[in-house]
Formats: sequence, C-alpha cells, structure tokens
Amino acid sequence: MESGRIAAYQAGVDRRRRRRSERVPDPNFDDPSKWTTDAGVAVSGGVATFTAAADGAAAQVLAGLRPVVLAGETYRWTIEVVSVALGGVAFRAFAGGAAGATITTPGVYTGTTVVSNSGVADLGVRAVGSTTAVVTRFSLKKISP
Repeated sequence: MESGRIAAYQAGVDRRRRRRSERVPDPNFDDPSKWTTDAGVAVSGGVATFTAAADGAAAQVLAGLRPVVLAGETYRWTIEVVSVALGGVAFRAFAGGAAGATITTPGVYTGTTVVSNSGVADLGVRAVGSTTAVVTRFSLKKISP
C-alpha cells in the first residue's frame, strides 16, 4: 500500500515539473540555429541584438521547435533586457494573440498570459517602433492546466 502512495506522489511531482518546464529551446540566445530573425535582428553570443530594427521585427523560436499550446493554459514569460537605445521590445507569443507591454529600459521583466487559441506557439521578442536594444534572456513556462 505504501509503495502505491509513493508512486502516485512521484507521478504528481513529475507532472508539475513538466508543466513548469521551459518552453523556449534556447532561452539564453546561445544557439542561433534555434532562432529565426527579421532584418535588423541578430542572435549570437548569448544575446539578441536589435539594430535599428523596424517595428514588429523579431527574434522568434525556429518554427520546428515551437511548442504546442492549448487554449486556457497560463504561461509566465520573462525577458531580460541589458540595453535600449531607441524604441523598445515586447514579449510576443501565440499567433494572433498575446503581446506584452513595451519595455524601454534595462531590467528583468515578467508577466503572465493565457492562451486564447490552441496551436503551435509563435514565440519571441519583437521590436516596438524602430528599435536598438540588447536582450539576454527570453523564457516561457507553463504555470497552469
């Protein structure tokens, strides 16, 4: 009887760990092959650099690596920005869905978003206005259902 309870407890712990696991395959921008970038945006050496990037230009997780998400799921995102000289950056996820507030000063920013449509997540950091900035981290973790 005791071993059954232990196994059930461990299964619950394992589910919670998976649920809170990182959804971005390269949250620290260490591997450019896991990102697709628009003109004016580059991923290299552990940073995403926006150099006079046009409004909407983005560093996005490569299409084949994007996770599947379900409507109603809640996620916590984190963006770490080390410099902004022009414009700003914002969280971008879920095609046709969530976008975070514009970040115009260095710092670590965190927020939550609820998925409105099921499908493959369109994840990344985007320029807001003409942008010159450096981002060192982009993370997305599931926090409910």
